[in-house]
Amino acid sequence: MRTTHISVESTLKSAAANPRDGSADLLRAVLVVYIVGYLHLGGYVGSGNHHVHWSTVALTNVVLGTFTFLSGYMLGNWSGPIDIHGVAYFYKRRFLRIYPLYILALIGFVLVWLTDAQTAVKAALGLSMFIPPAPMTLWYVAMIVVCYALAPLLIVPTVMRALTYGMAVWSFMLVYGFLVVEMDHRMLTQFAAFAAGVMCRRLGWREQLRNHPIWLAVGFAVALMVAVISLHRPLLGAVMAVPSVVVGPLLLLALADRYPAEQTPSAWVRSLAYTSFTAYLFHRIFFTLLQRFIWPADPWLQVAVLVGFGLPIIWAGSLLIQWAYDRMLDLLSGNRLL
Repeated sequence: MRTTHISVESTLKSAAANPRDGSADLLRAVLVVYIVGYLHLGGYVGSGNHHVHWSTVALTNVVLGTFTFLSGYMLGNWSGPIDIHGVAYFYKRRFLRIYPLYILALIGFVLVWLTDAQTAVKAALGLSMFIPPAPMTLWYVAMIVVCYALAPLLIVPTVMRALTYGMAVWSFMLVYGFLVVEMDHRMLTQFAAFAAGVMCRRLGWREQLRNHPIWLAVGFAVALMVAVISLHRPLLGAVMAVPSVVVGPLLLLALADRYPAEQTPSAWVRSLAYTSFTAYLFHRIFFTLLQRFIWPADPWLQVAVLVGFGLPIIWAGSLLIQWAYDRMLDLLSGNRLL
């Protein structure tokens, strides 16, 4: 009798059945390591702020904006009908991929006291970006839920209509945040990245710009400088960060596309990309539990615990969670329950 076990290669076989974007996987893998293994991990060491500096917020906007841009980019080739049945099918596919795991993470956050129940309920309903506060870290997924809810407006048949709807939605958010209530301004920045990702796919920007990394680098440097200068004004900073979360992902894609096409990313890169969403959802829960049960006083020993125990546990746990969830979806789909 053959023993069943989970390995990186076997777990990725089902994902490999669908065409993958190697450059996007590479970016997801690298950027999730930055978020989980540097930015958030460093917050648990010592006073929690030794690893951040004056440009960290602007750079993190770009990192998260790249994830958001890629989410929009993957929707840009949507070819289904945009009628009531097509939109219902779109919502079912998108929200089944993220929403149940998001709810599970919110429950975990409440159980380990990383957020309160009221904030978690608002986040689950997608309201926390418009009625702050949003939960730490999971604000990003609350934002993605809103983007997916609005996505049909960006994949309508004509590009001009999509651009018009996207600008109208973004302008409404700006007016709402300025005149009605002080919403979470990150919604403005990240929705712009999401819409830009959709438009990038529909207009073929990636193919047109991949051979011009120098110009993209110059444009990104200017955009990042503008974003850093504007950080002291929250609403203005959110608006002025928009160019950096549009040009930055285009630059990163152009650089990643220079990776030889005949070489597929390694199993480790593909596994990090595969688990990037679940790692983002659950890593703070793992870090928090380590901090409460295995926590030395010396900062260097704290780093050793987080890197030596925390990161491997997060990766293995995220791989297991994503694998089990995908198998459950496959089973339900095969039994025609979805």
